[in-house]
Amino acid sequence: MILRVSRSLPARFAHAVPDSRAEGWGRLLRLGPNRADLLTRFNLEKGDRLVMEFEAFGEAFERVRARVVSAQRDADGYVVARLSFEAPLAQVRLGRVLRDALSRS
Repeated sequence: MILRVSRSLPARFAHAVPDSRAEGWGRLLRLGPNRADLLTRFNLEKGDRLVMEFEAFGEAFERVRARVVSAQRDADGYVVARLSFEAPLAQVRLGRVLRDALSRS
């Protein structure tokens, strides 16, 4: 189950392995229990490991670990990154929130 997000879902991220790259932010375009697509101006590369914060349907998610599965820069200079969530408990909780949101629509 992957939802295409119709409204902006802002997200913040930091690299799980501290390095010289700054924290970043963007917006989630698609969201599922175990993956998401993130649009950002910040440089992300396949294999990067992130720690995410975002809110989905009134529920706050903090310190969610994710891995960048793919990243491509579009014609406008934005990076579209496919993320895979690595935290099983967050996946279960996010799945519940998405099912609840679907049942209300």
